[in-house]
Amino acid sequence: MNYPIHATHGENTSSTRNLQRRRLKEGYAHFKAARYEQALAAFEQARAYGPCKPSTYNAKGKTLYKLARYEEALAAFEQALRLNSSSISASIAKADTLYRLKQYEHALIAYEHTLQLDPLIALASNGRGSALYKLARYEEALAAFEQGLQHDQNNTVFYENKGQALYRLGRDEEALATYEHALQLDPQRASIYNNRGNVYYDLHRIEEALEAYERAIVLEPDEAIYHYNQGNTLLYMECYKDALVCFEQAIHLDPYCTPTFVAKGDIHVRFEQFEAASAAYEHAFQLDSDNASVCNRLGNVLYTLRRYQGALTAYKHAVRLSPDEATFHYNKGNVLVSLGLFEQALAAFERTLRLDPNDASAWNNKGNALYRLRRYKNALAAYEQALHLDSTNTVFHYNKGRALAALESYEESLTAFEQITQLDACDAQAHTSKGHMLFQLKRYEEALGAYDQALKLAPSHIEIYQSKGLVCFYLKLYVEAVAAYTHLLQHAPNNASAYSSLGRSLHELGRFEEAVVAYERALHFVPNDPKVYITKGDALHALHRTEEALIAYEYAMILDHHDDEAWSKRAHIISNLKHIEKTSTPEGASPSLSINLLPFTSSETGDAFGLES
Repeated sequence: MNYPIHATHGENTSSTRNLQRRRLKEGYAHFKAARYEQALAAFEQARAYGPCKPSTYNAKGKTLYKLARYEEALAAFEQALRLNSSSISASIAKADTLYRLKQYEHALIAYEHTLQLDPLIALASNGRGSALYKLARYEEALAAFEQGLQHDQNNTVFYENKGQALYRLGRDEEALATYEHALQLDPQRASIYNNRGNVYYDLHRIEEALEAYERAIVLEPDEAIYHYNQGNTLLYMECYKDALVCFEQAIHLDPYCTPTFVAKGDIHVRFEQFEAASAAYEHAFQLDSDNASVCNRLGNVLYTLRRYQGALTAYKHAVRLSPDEATFHYNKGNVLVSLGLFEQALAAFERTLRLDPNDASAWNNKGNALYRLRRYKNALAAYEQALHLDSTNTVFHYNKGRALAALESYEESLTAFEQITQLDACDAQAHTSKGHMLFQLKRYEEALGAYDQALKLAPSHIEIYQSKGLVCFYLKLYVEAVAAYTHLLQHAPNNASAYSSLGRSLHELGRFEEAVVAYERALHFVPNDPKVYITKGDALHALHRTEEALIAYEYAMILDHHDDEAWSKRAHIISNLKHIEKTSTPEGASPSLSINLLPFTSSETGDAFGLES
């Protein structure tokens, strides 16, 4: 090919060409010595002296490629091909550059152009196979790698790539045989051990996989992916601490790999180290904010940490990225329930069920949202659908029973709780709930039996003692009631209701002094409860501490001016006192009733109790 030469003075033209050749020679020398910046400068200087041959643009392109300046390299190779469209070197270099730029379709075309120029170029066949592999066209990729091996039977890379294609096609044993052949050619190639480890892992030959990854790390200790794969294998083996060490090393070598941070977060979750897990997932999100799975994981751990607003933000992002993933809508619904946004939660669960109508948990949680909205009939329908899908789930039965109780369908609710005890006789909560329904049905003896069974199964569930105490009171088993409330108060000394109930039981046993003490303890925690003042007044009256009883009733009247019981009892005492005074006063003398009563002006009431008038 003839190249155009600028017309200049003869002697100057010769001198310019000499300078250009000198710069090109310097450029090639720098390139050979891996001094790519100096090589590039030399090639640019050579171009300044006048038009260059295709080989100069080709050399410049290869230098830019080495400097990872792929767009500029591509331009240089294209210029070389414009000057000489049959340049095999520029054609394959262009294809390699397009591959580096992840433009696999264009790279495939370029490799095929190279093979049209020379079908025997093994590198082009391998490159074509690599592009096809990236395009997930594995059968064609395998054929291309095999074509390359026909022309270069001792190329380790070709065998390794063939093994990768076989692996993707699920032909694992053939892949292992191919990797073995590649290792015979180059036993020090770390990537082959890594790829062989991947095949072993998929075949569940875990010990061999771990050994392969370890061999790869020995050969190339600074390759992050090998540490990551080793960590995943140890994770599968449940060697969590060792796996975490591997992931930490992978992150040290490559702090921009999202899957490594995700794997690290997963291990922290397993150890319930939720703050550390949150940090790992947050880092993964910063690296890849378009990864819906990362957003979901971040939402899960923030939910566990009760950071509900942050969790909601993460789930919403996951839903935007993958709107057809039912799990993301489900998780979003759960956090909305925790935030008290029940209408929005209901919408999220309904969206979940449109995507997956057989998700029993979604039906259950839809029922929970409806229950919170006091739409008990609708909630019951949702729970029944959940049970239709999973009839052995005790949680679903429990929620059904709760909805029936809210509807005052106590017999049916009892049946639901009894169903749980048939499925799991050791479910203390079911026995407790069964007791509640029996109590509502006034089947007190059976209710007591249910509570005793619950306490036998879960003696640490002290709240059951309150229910037991109440049913004992109704059965007039006052000693047992006192024992139940006393046990409860040993573990929950601030329970005002228990003190009040204890006082009532003691009263029934005639232990009025102790009853007064119990009521005073209750009033210490709930000083504005008129009913406690009334029962305290009853005990004081029984002790003939009449003036104190009157004061107690009057406090109740101040707290609830419409409490007929307090008014009636106060009036009864005063009437009795007047009668006593009248019958004990000598004829003709004036009665002298000396009871100190509390004033009832609204302003004084406000001052005495700190209430607004």
